Amino acid sequence: MQTNKSFREFRNQLAADGYLTRTPAKIIGELGLFVVVTILGVYLLLTIDSIAIDVLAMWLITLAGMGISTNAHTASHNAVSDRRWVNEAMTYFGYAFFLQVSVSYWRNKHLVVHHHQPNVAGHDEDADLAPYFVLTEKDLEAAHPVVRRLYPLQCLYFPVLLVGNAFNVIVTGWIYLLRRLANRNERRWACWLDLALLILHNIFWVLLPMAFLPAQDVLLFTVARFALMSYGMFALFAPAHFPAEALMLEPGVADDDWVAAQTLTAVNFRTGWLGRLLCGGVEYQIEHHLLPTISPSHYPVLSKRVRAFCEANGYPYRTLGWGEAIWKSFAALMNPKPVFDHIPDTDMVGSAAVQVNAESVS
Repeated sequence: MQTNKSFREFRNQLAADGYLTRTPAKIIGELGLFVVVTILGVYLLLTIDSIAIDVLAMWLITLAGMGISTNAHTASHNAVSDRRWVNEAMTYFGYAFFLQVSVSYWRNKHLVVHHHQPNVAGHDEDADLAPYFVLTEKDLEAAHPVVRRLYPLQCLYFPVLLVGNAFNVIVTGWIYLLRRLANRNERRWACWLDLALLILHNIFWVLLPMAFLPAQDVLLFTVARFALMSYGMFALFAPAHFPAEALMLEPGVADDDWVAAQTLTAVNFRTGWLGRLLCGGVEYQIEHHLLPTISPSHYPVLSKRVRAFCEANGYPYRTLGWGEAIWKSFAALMNPKPVFDHIPDTDMVGSAAVQVNAESVS
């Protein structure tokens, strides 16, 4: 399509203007900061006997985990460095070793599926809460009678059950990886590296501490750490695709218009300085989906040009406040989103969005 040709020309111009330059020192420096904050949190837990300090320590560890997850996300898109091994090292460190998330699973779930079919019903796992929760009108129609009966209450119990989100990702990742290892045609050396680092995670974070600390304390810390990360991950990734402004599409609807597929299904959200540090670019979800291999360090300035491109070519560009976007992610559980079998008019899409000046995005 002409618009996709225009986007290729737009991207070529960005490359000519230097926006494809990676910024490894900045992102690796942020990773180092998050590691130091994690160590500080663990130190506070081990040395000071105070409930208030324990709460502070777990808060620091959770924030650091959020930052490391988005650093690994950037690395998984090869957007940290021009050296592939740097991106690989950061991806495996952040996901497999630090968060116990299978890199093989993440790459399939996020890079292969989500980025090619964002918010596509029945395909994008990131936007699929079935069979236990309802996010779309289509989910509601297909839900088990018990789920339909409980639907009016799901906004009340979803925040409680969300505590298990990180554990679900971990278990699903393990199952995916072991199945690949069991299949001779899908087995790769990267799968063995993935497995080794997942095992090393448990040795470093669980078994080794048990040699010096009571087992129940180590297990309590592990459960608390991932329970809190469940909420942290929701705060990072749900606001971009869960609100009503991020449309759900039937399979094939936007296959002929890649730019529409990315801009219709995502929204940006504004943050302060701490949010920008923790989000690592995922708050600029439109820029990220259109230009996933560009360093997120460029997004604040680049957003003005991306917005101008979208407006000039009739694509939506929506931005919400971070708190507003999180609230609207929960609100989607109270009002199931329609699943579009066509690309709606831009005017209709824009009417549901919060439009802001380009300056406020940066």
